[in-house]
Amino acid sequence: MNYRKTLLKKYVSTGYSSQHSTERMIEDYRKNKTFFKYNYLDLIPNNKNVNILEVGVGFGQFMKFLKDYRYKSVSGVDASSEVVEFCINENLNVTLAEDFVEFFKNINDKYDVIIANDILEHFTKDELIDLLTNLKKRLKAGGSIIGKVPNASNIFTGSHSRYIDYTHELSFTETSLRQLFLALGYKPCVIREPKLFVFYKNPLNYIGIFLTRSLKMIQILIHRLNGNFSVHIVSNTILFKFTK
Repeated sequence: MNYRKTLLKKYVSTGYSSQHSTERMIEDYRKNKTFFKYNYLDLIPNNKNVNILEVGVGFGQFMKFLKDYRYKSVSGVDASSEVVEFCINENLNVTLAEDFVEFFKNINDKYDVIIANDILEHFTKDELIDLLTNLKKRLKAGGSIIGKVPNASNIFTGSHSRYIDYTHELSFTETSLRQLFLALGYKPCVIREPKLFVFYKNPLNYIGIFLTRSLKMIQILIHRLNGNFSVHIVSNTILFKFTK
């Protein structure tokens, strides 16, 4: 039996929504919308007519964010029928694609932006090569793939991020992420750490910023003492943008 199909069939009922009320999910979106604003808006074209596709939409929060910022052509694909049903009930344009690689081999649509948040880690190395190769074909000239992956260089959360989801196959560092995309002919634009503490009206936010910077310095020092001089990003995740 394929483990991935088994888990994806019940990805909503055994995961996020099984532990969260509707009210909690609404509150989560409010927070995530602020996170998206300060981390992604500068990566996405200002033109509201660009064609945007999200691969692995989860619970559709990033699609909602794009719609809230008046992007007109926003669609998504997901491998979980439960997720697709959930998103359709939220009035989001999401299509079921049980096999992403085959799905993108067999469509002719072109996109200005492809969003890949928290999805690349769900594939084996061979699958990811095939997926990113076919996603590149679906990008218009100068189009971009934008997303977020777990960071294996984070000393405190690296292992947790890798194993929190049974469908995770990989984790990344800034070096391996760059290596992967460059090998497939993408051009690097942005590889950076996300800003977690972006709630500037809350005084506790600034304490979080200070502690995060302190922990970053400690982690960098530990890496240097162990001979890892290529490590610069030690946040729990890595944001990226690569262009065709």
